[in-house]
Amino acid sequence: MARGKIAGFWALLFALVFVAGACRAKIKTLNPEEEVRYTAEYGYTDLKVLSTELAGRILKSKVAAEEKPPVMIIYGIENRTDEHIDTKALSYAIRNELIKSGKFMFINEAQRKKIEGEIDYQQQGYISPETRIKVGKQIGAKYIMSGQLVSITQNELKQVRIKKKELRYYRLTLEITDINTNIIVWTDEQEIVRKQAKPFVGW
Repeated sequence: MARGKIAGFWALLFALVFVAGACRAKIKTLNPEEEVRYTAEYGYTDLKVLSTELAGRILKSKVAAEEKPPVMIIYGIENRTDEHIDTKALSYAIRNELIKSGKFMFINEAQRKKIEGEIDYQQQGYISPETRIKVGKQIGAKYIMSGQLVSITQNELKQVRIKKKELRYYRLTLEITDINTNIIVWTDEQEIVRKQAKPFVGW
């Protein structure tokens, strides 16, 4: 009887240790260039694909061929999907590619208020005239870069099956507008289509 209880105790202890080890979180550093996907929803690899592809097309456009690098300002990418997607990160990724090419310059619209405050401070007499920023020296933008990201989700028709199939479609449309004329001088789009099969029963 005693031996049975002891054996049962050790079996239970072994099972608890096994379960604890199996439930422990496992962390692995991945290569950001490698595509890793757990669902059909928008992910970090989509950001890289969309930004790299559309930035490359802009660099092949007539706008990029201007003799002097044109100055642009970002008016954002509208998120028209049903997901929480950081489209600001997407527009900044495109901007980074264009700046690195040396063919474009960008207005830092996110820091305008802080720059305005610093200029006001310098004009109050605290800064020496030799190093004081001169008012009216900022460069105006020639072009606006804007766009929209849309998505469509389509589910398979109801029928007898062990898996639920879902189709997800994303389209990023980007455009560059001449501020002086209000004419769209360049526009293009990139699409992503992905299919996912989910089991009806699972963790």
